[in-house]
Amino acid sequence: MFFVQCGNMLNDISMLQKLSIFSMNNDKPTDTERTAQILQTMGLLRLQAGKLKEGWELLQKHFFAAKVSKQYDPLFDEKEQKALKSLTTYFGRPNIIFQIRNEFAFHYPSKDTIVKALKAVPDSEVFEVFLSEHFGNCVFSMSNALTTLSILKLTKCSDVQKAMYKWVNEIRKVSQLFGEFLGGCIRVFARRHSDFKYLDVEIPEPPDVNEVTLPYFIKG
Repeated sequence: MFFVQCGNMLNDISMLQKLSIFSMNNDKPTDTERTAQILQTMGLLRLQAGKLKEGWELLQKHFFAAKVSKQYDPLFDEKEQKALKSLTTYFGRPNIIFQIRNEFAFHYPSKDTIVKALKAVPDSEVFEVFLSEHFGNCVFSMSNALTTLSILKLTKCSDVQKAMYKWVNEIRKVSQLFGEFLGGCIRVFARRHSDFKYLDVEIPEPPDVNEVTLPYFIKG
């Protein structure tokens, strides 16, 4: 049970982490493409934050409450123990990931949240909405801008760039901690079950992470 859930969590973190990187890899976008890519990336980061919070709930239910921790704790190496301690400290206090999960990742912003965001926007600000005959190519950048602004306020940083860095860096840091700890859980599980069979497999040379793109606009 816990082994399967660990695998699901690691799959989700890996997928969302890579997609958010690919989403911003176009180095020569038009202004419209850049707006769409930012919207796409922010959406992926919100989902990633939500999954990280769900990952902590997974540990609460299936690692600590299920007493799996008592069996695994003595078998973790120093790096894995440190990762678990850091996760416990992070989720043991108010944090951005918890708030994003509850207000923006798996729920849409409340009326009050949107109103507050609108009041904080200068009167000179111009919002854009790009409409297309194909639903998948529409860009509701106004919605993304107000949602992102609301999230950035959670960081308590007055500087937008610093707030954005804090948000993104926090998600990636916690993702790394989960990767280190859950990877350790997989390792311990495999060692406890010696009937595992290991086979070496080869895949074609994968592309460089900086060469893969995830465009927003598509045809077909």
